[in-house]
Amino acid sequence: MIGLAIVFLGIVNIISRRSVVGMVLGLHFVMLGMSLLAVSVVDFSLDRVEAVAFGVFLVVLQTVVVASGYAISIRLFYNRRSTAMKNLNELRG
Repeated sequence: MIGLAIVFLGIVNIISRRSVVGMVLGLHFVMLGMSLLAVSVVDFSLDRVEAVAFGVFLVVLQTVVVASGYAISIRLFYNRRSTAMKNLNELRG
């Protein structure tokens, strides 16, 4: 239940934000909730050590995704001095 609530809060955050940083934060919440749900499912089906290893793998993967999102937002701010979503199409090329 807590994992679903965190996922819901992340989706609401993604929908309601207009800046890249807010959307990356919402994505972080969604991934955190999904990780919590996945670890709880794996905990019931596998050993506790395997569930912890799976959780650590998900947290490392989540960190990489969020770091790349923040890198995109920093590059966007460096180019346009704004993190508004309307400027995202200017990163092509």
